Amino acid sequence: MARDRARDERGETLVEILLAVVLLGITTFAIFDGISLVTSRSGLIKSQVNVSAVVQAAAATVVGDSYLTCTQITGGSSYALPAASGYSDVSPATIQSISYWNGSSFVATCSTGVGATALEKITVTATATTSSSSQSITLVKAVAQ
Repeated sequence: MARDRARDERGETLVEILLAVVLLGITTFAIFDGISLVTSRSGLIKSQVNVSAVVQAAAATVVGDSYLTCTQITGGSSYALPAASGYSDVSPATIQSISYWNGSSFVATCSTGVGATALEKITVTATATTSSSSQSITLVKAVAQ
């Protein structure tokens, strides 16, 4: 009887303790790796949302601007885009390209002989400074001639 009790009170072996420490280490590593992944992904998603907000604000400005004649547009962009205020991780939006409808396709130069109105295709782009996130919106709007 005394012999059975002595066997029960011996405690854990060295192998059992080592196994428990190794399992605890693996579990801890997996948890910290998961937290690191979530943190880095949330920063990327925040950057993408900020880029989207800046490019949409710029597109709304372009759409809201009054229509310009071909002579007013000649020589480059006449659109004043808003600064990316409040978004420190996004560069201000830029006009990537402007092309004009000539009756059959969009071309780089504005022609006055098309008719009373023409179409203008504008591509607005914003890029994040902290990641490779960028977004472009292409708008088509009528331009008074």
